[in-house]
Amino acid sequence: MKRPPMHRSSTLLLVSALVVALLAGGCSKGLDPRVQEGYDLVVAGKVDEAIALANALLADDPNQKEARNLIGLALYKAGDAEGSVQQYQQAIEIDPDYPEAHFNLGNSYQILGRAEEAEAEFLLAVKNQKKFVLAHYNLGVIYQNSGRDDQALTSFRTCVEYDPQFYLAFIGMGDILYRTGDFENSIANLQRALELSPTQKELRVVLGNALLQSGRADGPVAAEGEFRAAVGIDPMYIDAVYNLGVALASQNRTNEAAEQFRRVLELAEGNPAKGGLVSHVNKFFETYGEELREGDSEAASG
Repeated sequence: MKRPPMHRSSTLLLVSALVVALLAGGCSKGLDPRVQEGYDLVVAGKVDEAIALANALLADDPNQKEARNLIGLALYKAGDAEGSVQQYQQAIEIDPDYPEAHFNLGNSYQILGRAEEAEAEFLLAVKNQKKFVLAHYNLGVIYQNSGRDDQALTSFRTCVEYDPQFYLAFIGMGDILYRTGDFENSIANLQRALELSPTQKELRVVLGNALLQSGRADGPVAAEGEFRAAVGIDPMYIDAVYNLGVALASQNRTNEAAEQFRRVLELAEGNPAKGGLVSHVNKFFETYGEELREGDSEAASG
């Protein structure tokens, strides 16, 4: 049986400033505990309180770079990326070697579609703090998105050199190796990522696709297991349901595949973004409709 085409989930995103709000403060020795309190307020979504606290700190010391960084994070949280840029730039004017501000400025530039400037800021972040893993990772994502796979792989490898538990870098390497046809090494990296973060449904779909593509004798069965695990995490995750159907179809389990594809049609109802999946599913039913009807008739007579 010719299987329908696989559908790959997107897994690579920049790590945002908010994810590392606490880290950004913690990287600085002797951090004022009031600044840490401000970072906590940002994470909790209490933006106005965080800004008020930062302004009070600036009233005491206009050159406190951490307070400027804090306001930038709060504005970023509030959706004001342009405003956050100004604050980070002021923090950098106070201390040009301030790695956290360069990192956060890079995130704001990326949100604003200024990828080249974002890249330059992440480079400054790692220049000033060699083991800034999140900045190395964001560089890897930018390199990958711009087709510079070799540089991306170098950045992701640097991440795991400094932090062997940083699963996002293993995902990045697995994704690149998948696209370049190195399925065995892709699988190894994706499996390592899942060891570190087993509940990632998107990652299980990517791994399942790599297993299907690998040419392994047990590839379809192993892929089926990954897709079923993803569906177990989220039964509404249409990409996993669809790919489960693909894995079953690749094993000539037509009726079981059809069951999953019918579920895809249910989940895709009213969702134009999934029109491509619906088209593939409809083609499957056009091709194997008669076979499925015969199977239903035999089951009924039996």
